[in-house]
Amino acid sequence: MDENMHTATATAEITKTIGLVQSDTDSVTKTMNAVLPKVEASVASSNQVIDMLSNIRTASDETLTMIRGVSSASEEQSKTTQSLAVNAEEISGTIQATAEAIVNSKHSTDELKALALELHNSVSYFKV
Repeated sequence: MDENMHTATATAEITKTIGLVQSDTDSVTKTMNAVLPKVEASVASSNQVIDMLSNIRTASDETLTMIRGVSSASEEQSKTTQSLAVNAEEISGTIQATAEAIVNSKHSTDELKALALELHNSVSYFKV
């Protein structure tokens, strides 16, 4: 009978252990079921963050493209401004040369006028 008792005791302990395992399993299942919506919400939030980061990346790329365009336009404008400055210097030089030519022409005209007056006076002297 000792063996029967031992078997009965072992069976009772196994039954008790199985009951505890089932209880723990039920508790874990309930906890997992309670946490599942939170995990799903976290996954959904993570997906939203991924979409937002993707949108930010796209906007950043578009901004970079616009900045490159502005930079290129600024560089072109700078070249045009330099070209205009060179042209303005050339025009200024031409104007200065023209002004000098006008001054020289006036001096020549004044000299010619003086010679013409002198010639007139000389011719007048020989008039009858």
